[in-house]
Amino acid sequence: MPKRFLIDITTSRHYVGRHAVGIVRTEREIAKDYLVNEVRAEFFYYDHVNGDFRSIGREKAYEILYENPSQVPKRLEPQSERRVQYGSKLNLKNGDVIVSAGLLWDFDYLSLLYSAKKQKDIFVSQIIYDIIPIIMPEYCVPGMDKKFPKFILDAAWTADILFCISDSTLRDVGSYIASLGTRQPVLTRMELGADVHVSTPRRAESWRSLGSGRFVLYVSTIEPRKNHQMLFNIWRELHERSPDDILPLIFVGRPGWNVENLISCIQGCHRLYPSHIRVLEDVSDEDLSWLYENARFTVYPSLYEGWGLPIAESLAAGTPCLASSSSSMPEVAGDIAELLHPLDYAAWRDTIHRYMVDDELVRVARARIAASFKLRKWEQVIPQFRRKLDAVLAERGF
Repeated sequence: MPKRFLIDITTSRHYVGRHAVGIVRTEREIAKDYLVNEVRAEFFYYDHVNGDFRSIGREKAYEILYENPSQVPKRLEPQSERRVQYGSKLNLKNGDVIVSAGLLWDFDYLSLLYSAKKQKDIFVSQIIYDIIPIIMPEYCVPGMDKKFPKFILDAAWTADILFCISDSTLRDVGSYIASLGTRQPVLTRMELGADVHVSTPRRAESWRSLGSGRFVLYVSTIEPRKNHQMLFNIWRELHERSPDDILPLIFVGRPGWNVENLISCIQGCHRLYPSHIRVLEDVSDEDLSWLYENARFTVYPSLYEGWGLPIAESLAAGTPCLASSSSSMPEVAGDIAELLHPLDYAAWRDTIHRYMVDDELVRVARARIAASFKLRKWEQVIPQFRRKLDAVLAERGF
């Protein structure tokens, strides 16, 4: 039986005060489950300055993992914790189980764990979201073409189990590790939840004046791979061709790498900005829920994804989604969302216009979601993740 479950919350610690999306949300949801349900769980972060692991007491972990104090389950008892000095060096022990789910490829994190495993009987569980920097390095931050392959190689040598968030990622990871000719850890699938935790309601934001059903939504970090440029071009064309039909397009997400020209084009296009295209950053869960529920439809034309969580979040809100047919996204959408090739500009333009003007099309799409979509909540999928991990631990004698 494991002596301790050591839950890495390095990424969550960096994102304190910022609303969780994607990888951050996944790390937080896993950590919250261990915080609430596992007395043997302890928490830590990687200190990249000193190149070692540092402890985080449970009370501090509450502050990091819960954006709103009202979200903390009442059964949590901070005063009963084993007192751990925040930032004290973490000493790994035989029987420790590491659960790692964050953004860690910029650090020499796994190399440190590999060295520790040579001396201690430690089990390492690592989540892999995608291998886009290997498949599409041209769409990633410079340097990722070297950092990320090293991360995957280190994961192959260090981890005992790799959880992949889609069948697409599972295939990609399995094929790539096999091509390296290295050892292959256990590879398995994990599911992600699609429910957005709503915080305490706030005063309505000014953009809510858009009105229910009177805007189109795209939730994603703004970066070249996400295909925002195509949507900008479509909105320019539709504004010229059918100015009375066009609905505002709301981008929800922070600008990422290599989008300065796109942002400049959007802000310089006075016909569209800000009346017909708006960019919202750091949107709260409560506001995001409102946007999902009140959009006429959402779009997700990404070129490649490890999963595509906003597709599921849109369907969970009952809102139709036009999604990319690439990589993992058909797994998320099934036959409920309308799938389009991410490079087929004309198909996206024409389908977007149809959804803007055809009320019956939207009504039927909403009815199909209501009848067919089964929401997977975080409170359902994280226990499944833990059961898979526990089964492998039992096989290994942990």
